[in-house]
Amino acid sequence: MSTFAPRPIEVTRRDGVLVPKQRWLFDKLFPADGDYIIEPFEPRSTKSQNHYHAAVNEAWKNLPEDLANQHPDAEHLRKWALIKTGWCIKQNVVCESVDQAIAFAAVAGKLNESAVIVVQGKVVTIATARTQKTTGPGCMNREEFQKSKQDVLEYVASLIGVDASALSSHVSNSSGDSTNGSQANRTDAPAAKSDPQSEAAAGALLPSTLKPGWFDTYVITLTQASNRAMSVMSRDELARRNTGEPNEWERQLQREIATAVNKRDQGKVSADEFHQMISAVRAKFNAAEGATNAA
Repeated sequence: MSTFAPRPIEVTRRDGVLVPKQRWLFDKLFPADGDYIIEPFEPRSTKSQNHYHAAVNEAWKNLPEDLANQHPDAEHLRKWALIKTGWCIKQNVVCESVDQAIAFAAVAGKLNESAVIVVQGKVVTIATARTQKTTGPGCMNREEFQKSKQDVLEYVASLIGVDASALSSHVSNSSGDSTNGSQANRTDAPAAKSDPQSEAAAGALLPSTLKPGWFDTYVITLTQASNRAMSVMSRDELARRNTGEPNEWERQLQREIATAVNKRDQGKVSADEFHQMISAVRAKFNAAEGATNAA
């Protein structure tokens, strides 16, 4: 059996025959009298490819602080977006015990930091992003790539409060560097100051479908020692499976909790500062609960 080239072989059609430009390589890989399947290959536009990665990078540079702490670089954000939009491969692993499942999840997380890992009892679900390459194992065809590209752009644009067309247009008109940079190059805008009473009132007016006690469940899931080996994103995913889908205001509270946990895990805040941050979020939640009960 022949070993095929890891990249396309260029040929020229001449007098009804496909003539390889690298004849020696062609003869080596495709012995005479063999039957082979020819598949059309459409090379990807370098300009379009660069623009795509530049747009993802632009979204990464402008992520809110809570999300910025979860994505060390634009590549991590791209893979996360692929997973969240369904362009991923999921694998379920059934362990013998809950402790074994947690240990397995910790190891899996270290092997692939961009994977989303969820532990449900003895079952560990690992979701990894599909490659967006158009050649090689697990590659995408042209239609899949275009659809996944659009899905990623729409998702990352939504994280910074714009639509995909606005994000793409901004990159086209920007003269800034579009390559992946460090956290130091991030251009986060400071969050606007808000009135706690106004926030509580707004939270009370939004309908909620979360399970009773969701706040404590979310905090416990993100902070308990047995989950610490998992990434904050994986813990967040696990917590949301257990509590339900939050409304916009509740999701903001969850993001503030996740930001505090991430800073604690990275040693950026002391234990006292961490508890103060969680207490501040809890105060907002309690105020909204009080407003709801009074309504």
